Amino acid sequence: MRRKLLIALAILLVVGVTAGSLIYEKTRLREASVTSVAMGSPVTIRLFGKGKTADDALSGAMTAVETLDGVLSRTIAGSEVSVVNANRRGTLGADAVKALDLGRELYEKTNGKFDLTMGGVTGLWDFDATDFTLPDERTLRMAADAVGMDRLEIRGDQIILAPGQSLDFGALGKGFACDKICEYLASTDVRGAILDVGGTVGVWGVGSGKAVCKVGVRAPAADTNGLLGEIECAGGDFISTSGTYEKYAILDGMRYHHILDPATGRPVQTDLVSATVVAKSGLLADGLSTSCILLGAKDAPALLEAYGAGGVLVGTDGSVKVVGLEESRVRLYHNEDGT
Repeated sequence: MRRKLLIALAILLVVGVTAGSLIYEKTRLREASVTSVAMGSPVTIRLFGKGKTADDALSGAMTAVETLDGVLSRTIAGSEVSVVNANRRGTLGADAVKALDLGRELYEKTNGKFDLTMGGVTGLWDFDATDFTLPDERTLRMAADAVGMDRLEIRGDQIILAPGQSLDFGALGKGFACDKICEYLASTDVRGAILDVGGTVGVWGVGSGKAVCKVGVRAPAADTNGLLGEIECAGGDFISTSGTYEKYAILDGMRYHHILDPATGRPVQTDLVSATVVAKSGLLADGLSTSCILLGAKDAPALLEAYGAGGVLVGTDGSVKVVGLEESRVRLYHNEDGT
């Protein structure tokens, strides 16, 4: 048995983004940055401002991520989501409700393929295990049978889970964290920011609509850190990539990736290996990138168009399709190593 976990995600802020041409304004801005870990993933926050404004805002920006994690995490004791999961009912605050509302919407638009009631299923797969094993088939089948956002009950401010259900906001949390950082930054004197929360990138600042940086899109080959191409981004853009190559395990010659089909509880059968989405919120970018993988190459473009989002879709056959992005914003390299 051989197991492999790709920690570096398809959007690489450190090696995949060139941000030397920051043009929030013509005057020179001071940069302050921090790299930490939250939501189980690396977090890099780069802020730009006059004087010490960027330095002073770093702590608050990081706190915004940690606070959201304390709401949406299914593993942190006492989080809103973990309390609801434990009691099978409860009250969710405004942030969790916002994420849940998008989840319910995507559930409808993907015909049930995007589902936030997958916690019982995802908890059975441990792709980080030193000795990876498959879930027990009977247990997995029971967990999958419990899934279904159409079985959630909303009574006033109360959410009631169906028997066997468990909420999991993992497909939305990191993008939403980018939004929460930006929400905090709007109350400061910081002029611009480039954010990376677990591979979801956010570009924020007063230069909205102007080119700020280029985000490298990783080549979705299992054993390369090369780039497939780059996307020019402006203030107000959020970029998220989902891929079957990001986190996976190999057991007895079979490859198991981490994007799971709610109908079976097993890795989804899809003809897309990677979906990079550019949207106007991190929450939406995250949800759409996962939804595209679940839908596949035929239906993903229509979903992006429905939300006014753009994307780069890479098929299992090596094909690359650009959807909803101006040609001038996307540069695809001839080779997957970025040369």
